[in-house]
Amino acid sequence: MLNKEEVKDLICDRFWKYREITPKKTFTTLFIGTKAGSGMLALCFRRNGRITFPTNVAFEPDEYRYWDFDEDTQEIVFLNNQNQISRRAKLPVRWFGGGFKMQLISDKNEVFSHEPHVDKYAIKKRIIGGPTCFFVHVAFMNLNYSKT
Repeated sequence: MLNKEEVKDLICDRFWKYREITPKKTFTTLFIGTKAGSGMLALCFRRNGRITFPTNVAFEPDEYRYWDFDEDTQEIVFLNNQNQISRRAKLPVRWFGGGFKMQLISDKNEVFSHEPHVDKYAIKKRIIGGPTCFFVHVAFMNLNYSKT
């Protein structure tokens, strides 16, 4: 079982695109708006519990304003502007090409998908570091010795 901090590491600061899977196993993307430049529905979960919209959507859907994690049911909970539960989703699982899908709990076959090649996520932990780091620069010289 995961705790909220582990779920934050799994879902936060990544681009999650909404998709509906049709009966023919094709994907549809939801575009919000009627004018040119309207954006697809995509979410970015923030560590403070907010949800932001990284695309040019015509409006921000009320049912996706905040998120939380229910440790008992192991579900991601979506909250609306009034902090009421609007939707639920299962924990992300591996999907195509190293990506993840987060299945929404509904009558439709809806998912949020994250493909690592689509975006660069925030780095939470340092890759190198510690109290001291040493960088060594090595130069090679071309020495020609001739014997006489």
